[in-house]
Amino acid sequence: MTCPLCGGSTEAAFTTTDRNRALTRERFEYRRCVACGTYFLANVPADLSAYYPRLDESREALEALRSTSGLALQTHTAATRN
Repeated sequence: MTCPLCGGSTEAAFTTTDRNRALTRERFEYRRCVACGTYFLANVPADLSAYYPRLDESREALEALRSTSGLALQTHTAATRN
């Protein structure tokens, strides 16, 4: 398998399970490019939607975090600081 970034040769780096949502016991293989050092997922699932929350779920989780932590999350804009 070649590097998707530079086309260089690659070597096995590590394998891991889905640590994001723990939906499956499938092992995912990461490879490392010998030429440029890029790490990439070798066996990308055909449907990634199961591995990532929907946008509305993410917003609900963020709101729950805000309400339970007592922290105010603020956005930073460099233009407003000048």
